[in-house]
Amino acid sequence: MFLSYLKLNRANPHVRRCLGNAYEMHRTILSAFGQVEGENAREELGITYRLFMEDELKVYVLHKASADWELITEKGFMLAKTPNNPKNINSVVDGIEEGHRYMFDILCSPTKKIPREGKLSHRKFISEVEERYAWLERKAEQNGFLLMGNSVYESGQEKIMITKKGSGKGTQVGVRFCGELVVTEETLFKKAFEEGIGSGKAFGLGMLMLFPKR
Repeated sequence: MFLSYLKLNRANPHVRRCLGNAYEMHRTILSAFGQVEGENAREELGITYRLFMEDELKVYVLHKASADWELITEKGFMLAKTPNNPKNINSVVDGIEEGHRYMFDILCSPTKKIPREGKLSHRKFISEVEERYAWLERKAEQNGFLLMGNSVYESGQEKIMITKKGSGKGTQVGVRFCGELVVTEETLFKKAFEEGIGSGKAFGLGMLMLFPKR
């Protein structure tokens, strides 16, 4: 498994399109892995990613397959010139054990299913703060970790625009949670780290970023 750190050129027209349409961002990242097809291509390649739009535009991509980032350089996506990038993190994943503590940062989409008479249920963003925390606690239990008390907090929200041919326009709301966690079931936790948590993973949601507890 690899972690790649990319810088984005805001002046590039393609980058600006990606910022306005998460589906275009998804397609661009996938294109660095060669000719991939099918609705499950992202899952098969083991890709999750996270976009940061703070002092500079940057993307962190977690991926199992090898990528050729030169394929998207002309589109304004450049592999950052830092040591060991992409970084092979297999030893980090293998080293995860029950009882280990980490600081975490995740942008995710807390939703709930709403039944509709005569129709398929649909997902609705959870607007109540307490319900969002309860959602995160459930996800933690399902994915082999425990949130550490009062350490967890919301650090803002992002509205993600999605335009897909044949499906029209839509939005998803991403909520940023930060705090401390402890691993309770290493197999489940490793899977959550590798595959992400919650919905919207193709649109930059669900990537669990971990930092050693100091």
